[in-house]
Amino acid sequence: MHHDAIENVDGSGKRYIKGQTPIDGFKADLTNNGQGADVYRHILFTAGNVLRGLWWGASANAVFIAYDWQQAQRGRKESETELRDDYAGLDVGNAMLRTAKAGGSGDYGALTSELTTILCK
Repeated sequence: MHHDAIENVDGSGKRYIKGQTPIDGFKADLTNNGQGADVYRHILFTAGNVLRGLWWGASANAVFIAYDWQQAQRGRKESETELRDDYAGLDVGNAMLRTAKAGGSGDYGALTSELTTILCK
């Protein structure tokens, strides 16, 4: 997840192109203000860092979110959306981590429902 976010590619290595890559199915407030396909980068990066754990993941997320927050405070509307994406990514990562920590008893059906609630229309 983290690697795909940094490289800005999908699971098969195809690059997301802002304004050109079709985006559908996400909540509008995760893709509006020109954010479009960059939703993937923000969600994958922050969720991936949650899964990486320890101090590195939390520190990287804090810096990433602080940067988006500063831009939003300067009036950049897209950064308001980026922040929503960052927080959605934290929620995704935490949901995945909780389920994974449960091991074989993890409720992956419930995880699917939770991720759908966080991300989708």
